[in-house]
Amino acid sequence: VSGQWVNDSEALNPGAAPQGPAFIHAGSVTVAGTGEVILEGGSVINADGGAHLQRNGSLTFGDGGDITLASQPLAGADANKPTTLRLDGDLHAYSFGKGGSLSLTGAGFHIGGAADDAPENTLYLSPAFFQSGGFRAYDLKATHTGITLAQDTQVTLRAQNRQLRPDFWTQPTGADLNRLGTLGFLPDYQRQPVSLARAPGVDFTAGVNEPRIEVGQGARILADPGARIALTSDTQIIVNGTIDAPAGDIRLTLTKPASDDNEKGFDPAQAIWLGPQGRLLAGASFQSLPDGSGRGLRTGTMRDAGTVAIAAERGYFVADAGSVIDVSGVTRTLDVPQGLTVTPTTVNAAAGSIDLLAAE
Repeated sequence: VSGQWVNDSEALNPGAAPQGPAFIHAGSVTVAGTGEVILEGGSVINADGGAHLQRNGSLTFGDGGDITLASQPLAGADANKPTTLRLDGDLHAYSFGKGGSLSLTGAGFHIGGAADDAPENTLYLSPAFFQSGGFRAYDLKATHTGITLAQDTQVTLRAQNRQLRPDFWTQPTGADLNRLGTLGFLPDYQRQPVSLARAPGVDFTAGVNEPRIEVGQGARILADPGARIALTSDTQIIVNGTIDAPAGDIRLTLTKPASDDNEKGFDPAQAIWLGPQGRLLAGASFQSLPDGSGRGLRTGTMRDAGTVAIAAERGYFVADAGSVIDVSGVTRTLDVPQGLTVTPTTVNAAAGSIDLLAAE
């Protein structure tokens, strides 16, 4: 379902009618099954974005598409039996601009550590998984065994982009996108943030059959400025590591159980725990920019701090001694050119907000 390369340049198509950018955006793929979804080795789901070179030489980039793989729970008396989700194939939604999204539903997910540590029916994901495929957003939903970020594991959220080769314009319409450019990471000041959330972001969700979400001691989730990271469970969330989303949005939410059958009234284990090494960091950020003047000027982008929101709609919230929630502002001195002179100027990025809610 990938988008196409469309070359309407006068050099390659003298006198021809332009085709336009109708097919440069990727489509979407959904594979859903009850009990089992398996991608065998050698299989490929390609939702890459294409591009359009116009008559006047300007470029329009197509967006990557959305990929959804869902192994849904069985019905009736078998509802508590864990499902199977296996990813031995290749998934990608690369783009020259904005990558696609990936949504996975399975019994559970174990991120980092040793693969042998993952419980039965739980999909093991290496930290490198979150830098592959070109995805700008991840949505992981566990139905049985929960989501665990193993102790001392570091997940750095960065998306690879296609970067154009110098001779890209010589490729005719319909050429393989790999012939137009190579894969790589854009500079910090050009890269779009990758999030763990349904909107562009990263979203970890666990519920229905007693699973929980745990960020282990010393584990770290590191995101680019402006990213969104959301952890949602109807049983328990434990964070004893670091979630760092500068100028971003961090949300920990404990919801009402998805099924009335799981409603137990007061449950002493139903809580959001921020452990002694827990760090939720969404402070203001500064990203330096290259100085195009060659004068060594201090230039960059300031972003106000973001939001940390903790909502225990059921249960309670505990922040252990030593834990940190930080949405502080920041101050930098930047150089502002005024003709031939340069004025050092103090620039402030504002502090953010902390929202806390607990039902008990």
